[in-house]
Amino acid sequence: MRDAEYRARTEGCALIRFTSNPTRTGARRFCDRPGFTPGHIGYKKPSGLLRCPNTRIQP
Repeated sequence: MRDAEYRARTEGCALIRFTSNPTRTGARRFCDRPGFTPGHIGYKKPSGLLRCPNTRIQP
């Protein structure tokens, strides 16, 4: 996590945001410790493509 924060600052990012499934309580604790706070609800919708290039997401 520290490395991700360092890289974000180095690149001039003002905000670090990521997503995690709300049911993953261990992941939530992991993010709470260094000071991250819940910030948004994410939404997703398949685009209709059979495969999403450059990702592991499959419709």
